[in-house]
Amino acid sequence: HFGGELVHGEGYVTELLAPAAAPAPNVPTSQVAEPTFERDVLPLMQAFCVECHGPLKQKGKLRLDAVDPRWFEPGEFGTLVVRGDAASSELLRRMLLPLDDEDHMPPSKEAQPAAADVELVSRWISAGAK
Repeated sequence: HFGGELVHGEGYVTELLAPAAAPAPNVPTSQVAEPTFERDVLPLMQAFCVECHGPLKQKGKLRLDAVDPRWFEPGEFGTLVVRGDAASSELLRRMLLPLDDEDHMPPSKEAQPAAADVELVSRWISAGAK
């Protein structure tokens, strides 16, 4: 209001408002840490997979509690993890199958990872599965 500015000075209406937060800096994708098995993927495996694929039980002769060189070799059902190619990795394929598919992992009666968790596994594989 121009009259108010004449009487009270410029900016009188907004001087009591909190200053706007500084915009978040754009972090280039190249500076975002690549996911690692130990830091990012292992906690997901422990939460959703290790009960059936861990030290006490190895359904399908598969353990997911530590990186195994056999993950990266073709097997009976394909290659579990194709470094740099999430779409060709059996691990991700099974996680993305419809929930009612008998090959979906984890099984439908078990707790399911969130979409962000599945995306993290995909990023880990795409980044070279280190």
